[in-house]
Amino acid sequence: RAILRGGIGKFVERTPHTVGPFTQYEAQTVQRFAANGTPLTAPIDYVHTIDEPLESPESIVQTVAWDQRFGRKLFFKAAYTHRTGSHAYIVEPEPSHGALVLSSSGESKYWELETTGRYLANERRDLSVSYVHSHSTRDLNAYDDFFGNFRNPIIRANENSLSPTDVPHRWIVRGSFGVLGKWTFAPLYEFRTGFPWSAVNEFQDFVGPRNESGRVPKVSTFDFSLTRPFRVKKQNVTAGLRVLNAFGTGDERDVQANITAPDYGTFYNPIHRSIGFVLSANFP
Repeated sequence: RAILRGGIGKFVERTPHTVGPFTQYEAQTVQRFAANGTPLTAPIDYVHTIDEPLESPESIVQTVAWDQRFGRKLFFKAAYTHRTGSHAYIVEPEPSHGALVLSSSGESKYWELETTGRYLANERRDLSVSYVHSHSTRDLNAYDDFFGNFRNPIIRANENSLSPTDVPHRWIVRGSFGVLGKWTFAPLYEFRTGFPWSAVNEFQDFVGPRNESGRVPKVSTFDFSLTRPFRVKKQNVTAGLRVLNAFGTGDERDVQANITAPDYGTFYNPIHRSIGFVLSANFP
């Protein structure tokens, strides 16, 4: 009725193709201006250089999990995961040398403790509750943030701090219940801590430690789907309705982080309610 699992592994990541030609990219010029357009500083040309030798990013992951069954319908799981990353590609501006330096010195740490309980009455009655407590830190000038598909044009000094997606607490409740004949009602409730954010000034310089100015509001959403199987010309088809954030309680996901703005600290962009349709088919 009980199973103990554990493991440890070392994983080496692939090197992005954009790393090789880094020194061939156009140099960036940075200059600051006053509100009336008057230059405040002389322009600085950042030549791309590499702090060699570069190493491949890698991580060591350790896991341990305990699965316990109580009778035929109740299950419990507790799991712990710890990840240590090293040699991540980061970029660091050096204004005194007029250089933007690429190195493989980035580090990261992540751990999580998960507990899950599940009640499985039958194929049409299933309920599970999960709680995850975690902590995540990393070097924040990740190479992909500035030279990947979605590029941040402003490169500031690197810092090892909370990850932008650090979530200390997260609850998830999900289930599947047969109702009204062949219909299936599948609810999903999520409650989690909001992401951390960083305060900046009018020049977009960070004010205080990065990702420690506060957190956006907690997220609390309720989603569900209502589906049933159909038979259409000898094909099995499942169709129904899907509702995201049914109660419209999703909180804001963005913040005005500029300390000189009159609405500094105000949150925007809430999660809206959305309704859609579900359609799937199994073809032989």
